[in-house]
Amino acid sequence: MLGPLRALLDREAARREAEAAALRATRAIAPAELTPLGTLGVGAFGRVTLVRHEPTGAHYALKVFRNDGLRADPGAVTALRDEVKMLRSLTEHPYVVSLYEVVSTPAAAYLVMELVSGGDLLGPIERHGPYSERQACRLFAQMVEA
Repeated sequence: MLGPLRALLDREAARREAEAAALRATRAIAPAELTPLGTLGVGAFGRVTLVRHEPTGAHYALKVFRNDGLRADPGAVTALRDEVKMLRSLTEHPYVVSLYEVVSTPAAAYLVMELVSGGDLLGPIERHGPYSERQACRLFAQMVEA
């Protein structure tokens, strides 16, 4: 039963490993080399922007947390530190978004992250109704592996 699912998971893991290896071969990503292309989302303490890395043409998600907003809520600082710590501990995991760079300036904290297309898990449910059993099994297997 897990044969086709296992093959899918293995292919995805190999693809992500190849991307991670290519990134390791490059130098650090500087915020000045990133060109904003549009907003992907907005949260309580910042926003996520689609950016292009000009030297390579690669696209990333840039999470920007304004320091004035973080200072106003000590819990937000702890949450941000926890997120960075967790993502750094799960490097190169096939089902966890990759964190490539963290930069802090007097105005903001920047997280350069892997761009994951397709939105969240709730969007398809809102648009098309519940997941089929097959879809739910695939998603659950990915979460368990993470």
